[in-house]
Formats: sequence, C-alpha cells, structure tokens
Amino acid sequence: MGESHVRSHTQRQGEISYIAHPRVWGQGIGTGIGRQLLSRGFGQLRLHRIFATLTRGMSAPPECSPSLA
Repeated sequence: MGESHVRSHTQRQGEISYIAHPRVWGQGIGTGIGRQLLSRGFGQLRLHRIFATLTRGMSAPPECSPSLA
C-alpha cells in the first residue's frame, strides 16, 4: 500500500507514495501508512527531507496531508 524511495543518498532526500481505496478514506488508514513511511525514512534511513505529492484528480479528503505534519 505504500513505498519509500531515496532520491539522493548524498543529500539524504527521499520520497514517499501510497494509496488507499476511497472506501476506507476517513478511517486513518492513509495517515497510518504515511506515518510509518515517514518514520522509516527519518529513523531507519536517516533522511533529512522527504517529499510527497498528491496526484491531481484524486479527491483525497482535505485533512489528509495536515494529519501527517
């Protein structure tokens, strides 16, 4: 349901992506996936910066991204 990718080992930058079916939106599943990916990126992989992008056309709830902050 999610993956992380190291963009630059030198600059310690990574990227995360994940998807959850609209039927489970609002149940905290996407937030849980995002938090696990961020935890792995900053903790285990020791990244300095992690990027995430919301795909246009996907109607994610507006509270989705701030819940990871």
